[in-house]
Amino acid sequence: MVLADPDAVLTNEQRMEEVFKKSEVHNMGLAEREFRSFSANPELFPAYNLFVGEFDNPIAEADASIAAAQAAIQVCQEQKKIRVMIEEIDAVKKNIEKVLEGYAKSVEHIGGIYKQQASHDAVCQKMWEERDESVFDLSPQKRK
Repeated sequence: MVLADPDAVLTNEQRMEEVFKKSEVHNMGLAEREFRSFSANPELFPAYNLFVGEFDNPIAEADASIAAAQAAIQVCQEQKKIRVMIEEIDAVKKNIEKVLEGYAKSVEHIGGIYKQQASHDAVCQKMWEERDESVFDLSPQKRK
């Protein structure tokens, strides 16, 4: 409220009205800052639109505050569920890594067996090539 005469004396009612207008302007500034911060990340506070506008009664303002708090709690609960799911996925990933390590060891062991078999086959082949045919001769002259 702006008076034409700055030296005029204000009544109590006029003073209260002036204080109320100043607090209204202050509260509107706070609401605007809150709106800017929340509108930058609307997914973090989906019920913020309940705060937008003026409330005629404190019950509506309280209801909007409760709804906004419930929405924030719901977001936090969803984030907690996501963290739990990520932890479960990490546990499954670790189990898969262990299985793959076991598989790699099995493949390595099987490769070792194949190498041993190949070495054994080579020795057998060499012995076969160097065999003495007379040992296997079963003719009557050799039997004596």
